[in-house]
Parts: sequence; C-alpha cells; structure tokens
Amino acid sequence: MSNSAQISDLRDQDFHYLTAITKPHIEALLQADLLQESMFDEDLVEVTAEEVRYIVRRNPPRAAALAAVRQSKQARLEK
Repeated sequence: MSNSAQISDLRDQDFHYLTAITKPHIEALLQADLLQESMFDEDLVEVTAEEVRYIVRRNPPRAAALAAVRQSKQARLEK
C-alpha cells in the first residue's frame, strides 16, 4: 500500500502502517542527508524524520543479484 490517499486515510483513522519506499525515495533521503549509505552496512537501522519512522536494512540477496547482472554485462562487453 503506497497510494498517498490510502496512507492519508490510515493516518486519519489513527492507524499505523508499513510500506516499502522506492529507489527514488531512498535517493531523495540520501540527498537530504536523512540516510547515509553507511547505514546499509548495518543489519538494521532506524531513522525518524518528520514523524515518519524508517527502518532500513541491506538486502544481501538483492545485492548479489545486482552484482551478477553487472558481471554478466561486463563479460558481454569484454567479449
């Protein structure tokens, strides 16, 4: 559930919710210095900003998958 209207409805009803943030949102938080890349080296980090609680962690399987894609692309370029 990441629809802004739905989240607003939940807040209006005093509900708590959990949602994932997008890569552009992560990049914006990094640029705003609310998150630092080093935080993703930890198992779990909690940051609160503007009444929003972010719990961030590194995703080793995703990192491995991205590394494999990069390796594959590099191998094709070198070939």
